[in-house]
Amino acid sequence: MLCKYLISIILLTMLTCNNQLFAQPDLEWEKNYGGTESDRARMIKQTTDGGYIIIGASNSSDGDVGTNNGNKDCWVIKLDALGNIEWEQSYGGTNWDYSRDIQQTIDGGYIVAGSSLSSDGDVGSNYGESDFWVFKLDETGNIEWEKNYGGSLTDQANAILQTADGGYLVAGESNSDDGEVGNNYGSYDCWVLKLDMIGNLEWAKNYGGTDQEFVESLLQADDGGYLIGTSSQSADNDVGENNGEEDFWIFKLDTLGNIEWQQNYGGNCDQSLSSMIVANDGGYIATGDFCSYDGLDSTLTNGSYDIWVLKISETGSIEWEKNFGGTESDRHSYIQNTNDNGFVVGCSSQSNDIDVGSNYGELDFWVFKLDGSGNMEWEQNYGGSQWDLVKSIEQASDGGFVIAGSSRSSDGSVSDNNGDFDYWVVKLRPLNVGINTIDLNHNVSIFPNPSIGSFMINSKDISDSVNIEIVNIFGAIAYSKTQKIDIPIQINHLPKGIYYVSISSPKLNLVKKIILR
Repeated sequence: MLCKYLISIILLTMLTCNNQLFAQPDLEWEKNYGGTESDRARMIKQTTDGGYIIIGASNSSDGDVGTNNGNKDCWVIKLDALGNIEWEQSYGGTNWDYSRDIQQTIDGGYIVAGSSLSSDGDVGSNYGESDFWVFKLDETGNIEWEKNYGGSLTDQANAILQTADGGYLVAGESNSDDGEVGNNYGSYDCWVLKLDMIGNLEWAKNYGGTDQEFVESLLQADDGGYLIGTSSQSADNDVGENNGEEDFWIFKLDTLGNIEWQQNYGGNCDQSLSSMIVANDGGYIATGDFCSYDGLDSTLTNGSYDIWVLKISETGSIEWEKNFGGTESDRHSYIQNTNDNGFVVGCSSQSNDIDVGSNYGELDFWVFKLDGSGNMEWEQNYGGSQWDLVKSIEQASDGGFVIAGSSRSSDGSVSDNNGDFDYWVVKLRPLNVGINTIDLNHNVSIFPNPSIGSFMINSKDISDSVNIEIVNIFGAIAYSKTQKIDIPIQINHLPKGIYYVSISSPKLNLVKKIILR
């Protein structure tokens, strides 16, 4: 009920203060998927039929998981629009196999990238330790082809996209210097592969310095080139500088894999890039977490780790940057464009202060919406008393949002748990921003206002019971009850500040502001 009337709060807030409060989406559905062992989701994408495809890694062979080939498998689930499983399949061999990215392809199938230590089952070969593992599925989950790429050490693919020519670009990290890996600058390098449409290698290149680089994001630019988003500790070879410890390192490639420009961003502590998108104006948005406090490129952290959102131009210059979070740890963010030219960010949070309105316990799903300039419009937590870890977020075709990650909870927002970590998917309704139900008068008043701990709702026109909800400035519910309006409402247990009282019935929808002193 609360979210239906928060548009009223927006209007009231715009009239009474400089800080705008926006409507928040309702929870439409949430579901767990998995078995009794650990099942951890990595990526969700909406499919052309209005459903969703999810990938991750699973140790289970029961519950929703039909089979397990040994140790961890890549587990793929196809859902309909309501979150019901249409099909699921595990892929891998007897060793450890991970999936980290999935994209629907132009033929209606899917391309999956990850890493594998196996050389049996679904995995045709292995060069040594873990390899890049890429496999193509048809629309019902059958393998059309699969291939390994790498050398004798660790090679891990983290991102894949279908290119304009129908082939694929794959990016990850490698510390090999043999096999298909031509060289290594030191520790882990970014390793990028260009494949044709059936997985044949067209070119492969390493990028980095003598320390380590980890790839998290991959985009195709408007000119046909590619943008690679990484975290880097180097300051030599391909990496121009380092601000201290780990930086965001973003570089632009042409169609043949040559660096056109590169840039580091960060401060004196860790900046770990998680996600990157193309902005509507042709620039780019990068997000991740940081703990810096010297203000080189980043503002001061609120405490521990914050979410850092960075807007850069097409050539890498900073246009704006902002941080969001509370005094605890807020990490591992994923960002997507929204259809109103803003952005939605999903991450994991332990905070319940400053920008974070609440916390169910341990790490929660924390979702917040930004406008095109990086100003927060709304935020919301979802989760239970255990760890709930966001890995991916999408705006659905209906305008709502779908968030995927892993959960060990079975309380709070989480209805169930099959054992250990499950895939957990949260679907948020699209916002209904129509204002035809707003009534700011209706001969209703609140007395006393300001209040020192209790108040009454006064009206000559209302005699029936009404639904009363009180929210704080972050949109978190502080009071909810159906009652007669002539009953005093006690709020002396709440912190001092500004609150909004939503009063509703079949004939009435209105919001009033109250100040608690």
